[in-house]
Amino acid sequence: MSEEKRPPLKSAQQFLMIGLLAGLLFGCIGGSGLAWMYTSTSRIVYKGGAYPGELTAEYQKHYLATIIDSYVINRQVPQAQERLKSFTPVAKIRALAEQSANYAASGRVAEAEVINDLAMQLKAADGWQDDVIGKVIGDLSTQYANDAPHKQAIDQFSLKLLGAIPQLPVGQTSVITPTDQTAVITPTDQTAIITSTGQAEVAPPAQGNSWWWTACYCFLGLLLVVAIVFGVMAYFRNQTAKEMARKKAIKYEGPGIPPIMQWSSTYTFMRDPYDESFTLETKEGAFMGEAGISMNDADDEDRVLNFDAWVFDKTDIKTYSRVIMCQKSYDDETIRNRLKFNELAEAVLAEPNKLITIETQTMRVEIKIVELELGENSAYFKKLKVAYDMFLKEGVNISVGEMIVPDHI
Repeated sequence: MSEEKRPPLKSAQQFLMIGLLAGLLFGCIGGSGLAWMYTSTSRIVYKGGAYPGELTAEYQKHYLATIIDSYVINRQVPQAQERLKSFTPVAKIRALAEQSANYAASGRVAEAEVINDLAMQLKAADGWQDDVIGKVIGDLSTQYANDAPHKQAIDQFSLKLLGAIPQLPVGQTSVITPTDQTAVITPTDQTAIITSTGQAEVAPPAQGNSWWWTACYCFLGLLLVVAIVFGVMAYFRNQTAKEMARKKAIKYEGPGIPPIMQWSSTYTFMRDPYDESFTLETKEGAFMGEAGISMNDADDEDRVLNFDAWVFDKTDIKTYSRVIMCQKSYDDETIRNRLKFNELAEAVLAEPNKLITIETQTMRVEIKIVELELGENSAYFKKLKVAYDMFLKEGVNISVGEMIVPDHI
């Protein structure tokens, strides 16, 4: 592809930036929507959150057993009470009784007694009613009627909390009434039920039209992304228009055809680092090269002794340099001799309104010293302002010397 057809470099950069921004926003919105949809519809482990009461029945059972096992090891009553606070007395009593029975049935009577002591302390702290305890124990007695080790452990739990073993009426299979069916109240104000195993389970929210709301949220998010992208594009278009207007507003009073680009740069005392450059382009945006100026040598006090004003022409892939020197460095043979190793570099004495010309294969760049202020004995620069005028030579073929544009441009 020829250089005339290649889009302007800044336009390509802006397009890439907008594309990256749009991709990032689309990814965030889309990913958030999918994650929300998954967490709101998935019922594998959690029911819409990470609170204990939002776990499924089986995982709530594991959670309660873990809390009780932890107490058996650390004996921290306040910690166990805090962890169990979101569960109802029915759920806590049942979990403690079952875990105590499991320990006793496996021969670990001492651990079962520790759990019974925890139940006594929680009863006193939380104010459990004896009739509620009796109902839960009666239900467990029926459940373990044919399991002598567990039934005996439940009786010991009952003796510890009530001082007696409740007797069920003949033919009654459960003493948990409908009034005991409310269990865990979570921070989301969900209600829960007691399952057939007596475990608290949060009722899942109605799914209904949740997919419809998810689709609406995603659609609104995409509209927001589109609005942001168009806003960014409008901003860059505005900036590009300003840049083009700046390029078109060329002020030139010299002879012949006016320059196709103008640029200026100012150095002030002790500005460090000082290194500025700009891209050379035709009016159509074809890349021609680069030009710029930077500090070159400095003394022991970091005062600048000379500047490197340079022009890079992409057609012959060469960089032409003019080293603008103060009087002290210009008179220094050591500094002057260093330039002999670069045939494209020349030493120039800094003087007010001096015009420096650099001729390349396709361009003529005129660098004018607009402002100049030197230090004591002209030994260093205190201020330097230069203005660049870039002229395109007549009849040159700017498509020759095609090259990859450097990454730093």
